[in-house]
Amino acid sequence: MSGYNTLEGVYYIINKASGTMIDLPDNLGSKAVGWSLGLIKPGLYDHQHWLIRQDGQGQTFTIQNIGNGKMLELAQGSNSNGLQASCSPRDLKNDRVRTSQEWLLKEQNGGWYMPISSLQNSKSRTVLEIASGSSANRAAVQGWDYNQAKEEQLWHLERRSKTPAEIVNILCNTPPFRPNGEGIQRINVGPPGKPIESVVDSVMMREYVTLLDGFRTQIFLEAGLLGQGLAQRGYDQHMNFAEKTQEAIATKGGQRIRVPAATLTAPQSTPVETAHEDMIHDAQLDYYGKRLATCSSDRTIKIFDVIDGEKKGAGVTLRGHSGPVWQVAWGHPKYGNILASCSYDGKVFIWKEQAPPSGAAAGSWTKIKEYAAHSASVNSVSWAPHELGAIVACGSSDGKISVLTFENDGKWNVEQFDGHVGGCTAVSWAPATLPGSLINPSTTATPNASSAPAANQQQPASPPSVKRFVSAGCDNKVKIWVHKPSSPSGSSAWQLEETLDGHSDWVRDVAWAPNIGLPRSYIATASQDKTVCVWTKDSPGARWEKTTLEGGSGEGNKFFPDVVWRASWSLAGNILAVSCGDGKVTLWKENLKGGWECVSEMTS
Repeated sequence: MSGYNTLEGVYYIINKASGTMIDLPDNLGSKAVGWSLGLIKPGLYDHQHWLIRQDGQGQTFTIQNIGNGKMLELAQGSNSNGLQASCSPRDLKNDRVRTSQEWLLKEQNGGWYMPISSLQNSKSRTVLEIASGSSANRAAVQGWDYNQAKEEQLWHLERRSKTPAEIVNILCNTPPFRPNGEGIQRINVGPPGKPIESVVDSVMMREYVTLLDGFRTQIFLEAGLLGQGLAQRGYDQHMNFAEKTQEAIATKGGQRIRVPAATLTAPQSTPVETAHEDMIHDAQLDYYGKRLATCSSDRTIKIFDVIDGEKKGAGVTLRGHSGPVWQVAWGHPKYGNILASCSYDGKVFIWKEQAPPSGAAAGSWTKIKEYAAHSASVNSVSWAPHELGAIVACGSSDGKISVLTFENDGKWNVEQFDGHVGGCTAVSWAPATLPGSLINPSTTATPNASSAPAANQQQPASPPSVKRFVSAGCDNKVKIWVHKPSSPSGSSAWQLEETLDGHSDWVRDVAWAPNIGLPRSYIATASQDKTVCVWTKDSPGARWEKTTLEGGSGEGNKFFPDVVWRASWSLAGNILAVSCGDGKVTLWKENLKGGWECVSEMTS
């Protein structure tokens, strides 16, 4: 539909007013109700997932329950207010039933997540709402006449599945499996009180944890991997697991993630003409991969729509910096369409897209924050994981690091502290989830976590999180900073946790790898000394260990042909991209022995 860019896939459909989601409890009845997020256990929450795809006539969508495969509808397309939504099998022969199972997703402005939309029935023209905005479990999901003022008629669509491109990236870059039980960990995948032990390669967990849990358990069962002891575990079973997983994604998974087998080929790169008038320093896609932001020495920022990997339209140009713009960073859509930029002029700007006027396809961009407390070039800007809040860190050539936090009162809190002698070149946030919390949920609480139990707590506690980031500087050092409660004397809440010393010249970039809660952590550093180091930490209590990539020609040559400027991790955290001054980008993967191998090379 015009102006709406919903990706086909599996979603939570969460009500803005109640915070509950559309559910078919226990897969029993056909009536749709509001329900709080279920336990993330195999087989217990598929009925809270909905497959949204453009499968109707014209510009309408169908919404199919994953638990029982039936379609969300307003029975017979009745426009009576208060009619509870239900589910029934798809009926293409009866136009009245067919259209009652088709929905218009009308994107709205604002909200605590994007996209936020109303769900209008194609037949009745009424919209879905939670009765009275109630947060109680089993509150009716019903049709009602549209009322712009009613937040209970607005829904947040939280994508839970992967796009074809994301799945292709995972399958094309699966690391080698560890034979004979090496590196294997045990987890419980059974229902509460009846644990079923599964022995799972930690690397595989990182790759496939994005699949629905019940779906992954089904793969385990079919591959004969449940209940296997380490002594019985072997390489053949690992390969069997991989084959079953890929088969499931290409066949059974087709009804969930829409990935036909023919798409399982390596992704291709596409050049983009930006119309910048000088050198481009950074390019970043937003959370949904649908917008591209670039920045340049011409002192401008450009934002383009991206559809199917190609730029569409002329884009938008943001002006305001008085020097070269070094870096841009997208905030999480939880906070709207928001972008941070930093420049040689010593300033950090926060930009936000405002609501478009009626009938317009896109809104205008406004600078909502200008931070100018640094006395020299600001070289790097990075948003914290959204679980921690709207927080942005920036590093400057004046040697200082600033952390800006958007508070509930609408103001920005600023913390600034000394970072690196000679200047800070890069900052990168650690994942919010503590290492090891996926395998061992009882991981030690974070430094900034409250020790008081929540009153009348109904839901299981969220995985522990921590505010932590890493910085790189002109002192040839890499420093890890952790947030701790402020002391009575008012000293900075940010404290130096550890210093990594392994380069002989400026460290140009640093990147902390994504992690879903597995024990091992990775940090990559790129340096003026023509080397790239990968620092690994096997558990929260272990030491950081350094491995230097062999970037030069010839075995054992650790020096790249030129200065290494940037390092960046894939979404899954298993592929490292390295950009060198010779114009080449190389992709690296960890091998069985813990070394790193170049698996691909691209030349500009």
